Amino acid sequence: MGRGAREEALTKPSLLTDHIVLMSAYAAILAAFLGLLWRDTPRERVRLGTRIFAALMVTGLAVAWAMYPG
Repeated sequence: MGRGAREEALTKPSLLTDHIVLMSAYAAILAAFLGLLWRDTPRERVRLGTRIFAALMVTGLAVAWAMYPG
């Protein structure tokens, strides 16, 4: 691997470093876990999981927007 390839690999953005991807993955995993833990029927689990996911995403984006300077 040449020097240019190494520098490109270090500066190329990855999906694992993108904050919105990490936030949505965390929200999805947490929502699925809490839905399975707190509800009994599959329909209730999906409904609660969807609500938790939406709440986490909206809250995260609202906090990011509030912290944005300018």
